Amino acid sequence: MSDIQSLATIDHEGHCLELLCLPSDNGGLAFHDLRWAKDQEIVCTITNVDFQRGAPNRRWVSGLVAFDPIAGTAVIQIGELPSDRHIVDYSLREWSLLENLEVRFVEHCDDVLDEFGSNAL
Repeated sequence: MSDIQSLATIDHEGHCLELLCLPSDNGGLAFHDLRWAKDQEIVCTITNVDFQRGAPNRRWVSGLVAFDPIAGTAVIQIGELPSDRHIVDYSLREWSLLENLEVRFVEHCDDVLDEFGSNAL
């Protein structure tokens, strides 16, 4: 797809973690997938459908903070929209890229533009 845009990238010793998005109907960007590659070969991809699976609220990846290819984890910023509210909750979470699972909650963010806190790394 030619409309896919790279919103953020972290490079680490031949490993690259990239947050890919598509233009949304409201003029912004919508999470498409999180892609980890080593020497330009795909290690794993977490699509928006994969990321949403099993979550009680609508959620998406909105930013990248840190990436540890040896552990196979990343600290990512997640946006969540609870079904009973109209305000997005943002938080930092350590995420297993190979298992598509939360490893730990890092901290709450006031909004998507928050500077990432010291607990993230």
